[in-house]
Amino acid sequence: MIGPLLIILAAVAPVEANGPPVRLAPILCPALSDADVRAALGVEIRGRLLGVGVVPATDFLVVSVSCTAENVDLLAVRQGAGSPVRREVPMVGLAADARPRAVAVAIAELLRVDLLRNSSPPVEASPRPMPERTVAVGGGFLVAGYFSGTNPHWFSGEHLRVALESAVEEGSGSWGWGVAFEIDNAALVTYRADLVGAVSVLARRPGARFTPELGLGARIGPSWDYTVNAPQPTTILGGPFASAAIEIRSYWRYFVRLGAEGGIDFGARGGGWASVIIGGGFRR
Repeated sequence: MIGPLLIILAAVAPVEANGPPVRLAPILCPALSDADVRAALGVEIRGRLLGVGVVPATDFLVVSVSCTAENVDLLAVRQGAGSPVRREVPMVGLAADARPRAVAVAIAELLRVDLLRNSSPPVEASPRPMPERTVAVGGGFLVAGYFSGTNPHWFSGEHLRVALESAVEEGSGSWGWGVAFEIDNAALVTYRADLVGAVSVLARRPGARFTPELGLGARIGPSWDYTVNAPQPTTILGGPFASAAIEIRSYWRYFVRLGAEGGIDFGARGGGWASVIIGGGFRR
């Protein structure tokens, strides 16, 4: 039963293609032929088996075969570095002509064990370091109102924004900082136009999908009448504001941004403003 089983294992066993060269020590067992075992082992491990008298490489394996009354003891020892491996092969019930092949198959399996035991573990790739900061570029459409006395003005226009932000791991629950530079180009229904720039300091908490953001800053810029027959008086709008926004990551580095802002005009008109901004952008 053991003989046919070893022959089947030999037929399906994969060829050992990796590992150091193998030097087979002379076999002195009366029940085994050194030449027959070497020939069978050459089939099992192919190019790894060193020929008789060949000077081995720096790192190589020595396989020794010793016999007892009923078993064959195998020992594989690496000459460079590594721990030895052993195996015992029962010979009871094996025909004399099947023994060299059975020993060769056992040596091949022993070499597989040695390869698994002494191979270096795979080196895990170090995670890509996070950048120290990111840049977000975006824009959108704004709808706002300017409130001064009992005569509010409603206007709409374009909103452009560039933000420099500290890099925070998404979903970590940590808050990061940022600085945003904005410009709004808005037209009032009463034929007035505003071109207002802003700088603000941000607090952001990046999540896996949603990122809340709070900001404090200041705006300043000209406001003028653009009707043809008007004297086009120009006034300066400017003052502090507070903002809140939510970013929704849509795909890769792209996001949708919904924001709201309220501020006080310290200029001659002495009013205040509130706006809602809908837009998007990308971050890198």
